[in-house]
Amino acid sequence: MWARIICAVVLFFALDSALFRTGWYASVLEPNSTAGFLESCLWIEQHRPIRAADPDARRYAAIVIPFDTYDDRNWEDLRDREIHLRYLAPLASLRDFLDFALSYPGWPLRGEAAATVLFKGLIYREDFQDLLVRHKARLAVLRDLQSRPSGWRYDVAWETQSLAGICRLERAHTLRLPEYLAPKKRDEIREVLLTDQPPRTGEFSEYRRGWARLWNTIADPAPAWSWYD
Repeated sequence: MWARIICAVVLFFALDSALFRTGWYASVLEPNSTAGFLESCLWIEQHRPIRAADPDARRYAAIVIPFDTYDDRNWEDLRDREIHLRYLAPLASLRDFLDFALSYPGWPLRGEAAATVLFKGLIYREDFQDLLVRHKARLAVLRDLQSRPSGWRYDVAWETQSLAGICRLERAHTLRLPEYLAPKKRDEIREVLLTDQPPRTGEFSEYRRGWARLWNTIADPAPAWSWYD
């Protein structure tokens, strides 16, 4: 019986690896999914002019990437975010098994992270089902994305409305907002500006450093990646 179970696991791993670990499937991920979003951003960056200037990744000793925020207010425990599994699924390899799994504090998510590294099909199953049903539409979107030098994420027309005139009334604990804002946007602004601020701790800083270390193990080692913190 155990021989059959082991054979079944090995066969499942081989099929999963053949379909999801070769790099092909990552190239056809739904661009608007979490994993597909990261993959499309990486594809755009890899096809920027710097690739032509430094095709062997030897001209630069390091690439320095700043974090988007250094605010150490602890709004939530980001270490428990299950969505990180979906973002990093295309990048994590077998050599990242321990580092990736142990980046989560609790054993349930550690188990999911380990399973994601071993069997990528578990995290791709919904995307794969959608590809089977809507393969023509998805491939058309991917061709359109790859035909644009900067990718359509960089070509999108963002909102140009201003928040000029916003005023916080401390005594009344309320806000004076521009009239043109939609109710949902007004509620979002109130939630951010009127909610009691969480304490500043070292947890978020340690979280950033942990992900920087993990990225350095997942990303291509040449050139080196440096992070400002």
